[in-house]
Amino acid sequence: MGTNSLAWVGMLLLGYLSFSAGIATAGIYQWTDAQGRVHFGDKPNDKGAQELIIESSKPSVVTSTSADDAESRQQVQNKLLDLMDQERQQKKQAKAERKAEKIEQQRRCTILRQELADMLSGGYLYFDYNEAGEREFIDDAAHQQRVDEMRETIKSRCD
Repeated sequence: MGTNSLAWVGMLLLGYLSFSAGIATAGIYQWTDAQGRVHFGDKPNDKGAQELIIESSKPSVVTSTSADDAESRQQVQNKLLDLMDQERQQKKQAKAERKAEKIEQQRRCTILRQELADMLSGGYLYFDYNEAGEREFIDDAAHQQRVDEMRETIKSRCD
């Protein structure tokens, strides 16, 4: 090999090692867009982007072999996949919780509407308990006030 060939090979090797070192130190960012979708990238494309800290089990040494590079990339990819899976699970759990809350809210609203219907049908006994625990019947004005309060409660919580 001539001197020019050795220089050319040296420059290629230096370029490859520089590129490999750049990959090893590149940051990974995560952000959520306005539609709630999560994105990952090597550049922060959003003001709310957070850099993910991914610890590597191997030091990023410039003298690594291509097999080490492939293993390192595989480890980083696996960690990203794990992060994405965790986030997917969290979203799934949050969705299930929202659904359960909505069902519970509907159940409470059904009860409130039934109580209002009972109050309006006349089947509801209009009374309170006094301090001694005895029933005290209420007049029509107090009954109407309670009906109005119940309607307002239903309007604010259910509609």
